[in-house]
Amino acid sequence: MKLFFLIILVTTMTGFDARSQEDMNVATSTGSTFFIDTDELPKLISAAQNGELFAAVRLYKYYKFSIMDSEKAFIWLTNAAELGDKVSQYNLASFYLQNGQAELAEEWALRAFDNGLAEASELLDEISNKQK
Repeated sequence: MKLFFLIILVTTMTGFDARSQEDMNVATSTGSTFFIDTDELPKLISAAQNGELFAAVRLYKYYKFSIMDSEKAFIWLTNAAELGDKVSQYNLASFYLQNGQAELAEEWALRAFDNGLAEASELLDEISNKQK
């Protein structure tokens, strides 16, 4: 019995993993990480339209990184930001700043900062410097 626990302890501590070497060599793309099955997509859209934050964020990532549809990604990024996701608020502020819309960038960066995203202070400084 002690030998059994010793084996479990050693395999846990050494990071032993039952995956094959072939599985470990397969690259995972960002697109496949955020893939959404066609059966799941309408459910997520409905959930996001009904105020489900997780669904909105997931749809943003799906359209941004998997489908690479920037227009739909922007729609869901905005939706997630409006639902209160501080990272989405920061990303939306960055988008507006990159596209020359400093007032909107400042509005969303302030929301992200107010929601506890400390990194937003650096973005607010950048916005302030560009407005001078």
